[in-house]
Amino acid sequence: CVRKPLLMTCRNSGEAYNTFARWVIRRRWLVLGLSLALFLACASGMTRLLFDDNYRAFIADDNPHLQALDALENTYAREEVILFVLAPESGEVFTRDGLTAVETLTRDAWQIEFCTRVDSITSFQHTRAVEDDIEIARLVEDAAALSREDLLEVRSIALNEPLLVNKLVSPEGHVTAVAATLVLPGGSLGERAAPVAHARKLAQKIETAHPGLRVITTGGVVLSIAFTEHTLADITTLTPLMYLIIFLLIALSFRSFPPIAGTITVILISVASAIGLSGWLGIHITMPSASMPTIVMTLAVADCVHLLSVYRVPSAKAPQGTMLSRKALRSTSPPSLSHR
Repeated sequence: CVRKPLLMTCRNSGEAYNTFARWVIRRRWLVLGLSLALFLACASGMTRLLFDDNYRAFIADDNPHLQALDALENTYAREEVILFVLAPESGEVFTRDGLTAVETLTRDAWQIEFCTRVDSITSFQHTRAVEDDIEIARLVEDAAALSREDLLEVRSIALNEPLLVNKLVSPEGHVTAVAATLVLPGGSLGERAAPVAHARKLAQKIETAHPGLRVITTGGVVLSIAFTEHTLADITTLTPLMYLIIFLLIALSFRSFPPIAGTITVILISVASAIGLSGWLGIHITMPSASMPTIVMTLAVADCVHLLSVYRVPSAKAPQGTMLSRKALRSTSPPSLSHR
């Protein structure tokens, strides 16, 4: 503060912080009561929190690509796909066991919620000429009863069909897929959870019935659910561990119960208030926004440590404690309030 206007500004700011510190100390019970009331009001919004498993949460509403997709889906249908990838350990899909698994999964996948279509190599409508007639039928019927010659014929047809190769079967015939198309109503959050849970049960059922066959679920619906699942996994495992480490470091730093208890209380109140306020404001929890409690906790720890680093002398006498409290508030108010 060298120039006169800046000097006056600094003096005015310092006086404001002094006034603020004196007011907080003088009205400490009022401040405490208002803080608790505000905390309860904000924290009550936690019951309104919702997890958003839609990938659209990561894209702005005015994004031209999203608007083009919305226009297309509004004209036709809003489709999403659950893809079952079947990978036999033998490296060959066109076996009785492999095609039976594909046939079973194709039939059972119709039971998935919101499913409107299931595509696979066994359900592919193959067209062939029989004398003067055209015969259209499934490429595979009753896979368990196919002879070796039948398996070779099915393999040859499938690997030479442009509509199947690199779409539902690999060019080498070592991996195939079953695609379940869903038309989601789009009316509620979490509507993807039930179809994905059903799909995973089907995958596990097929793997159990056909040892040596690995079934992997993927697709846009599964990806959306994976965001929510990983977020919940972090919240239930990594976040509590992080809090425990921070609390231990606070305990080792101060080695006194009052500052430890005070810091932990401020952290919990700050995080709960921020989460509850998100619920009141209608902010849904996504993978990026799930880091918000960690950010709030970091600020709360920094402010508490900053404040307690000034207030280190025990307040054996009331005047001394009051002076220390005022000094701590006056010293820490600029970084705690002005730099937010």
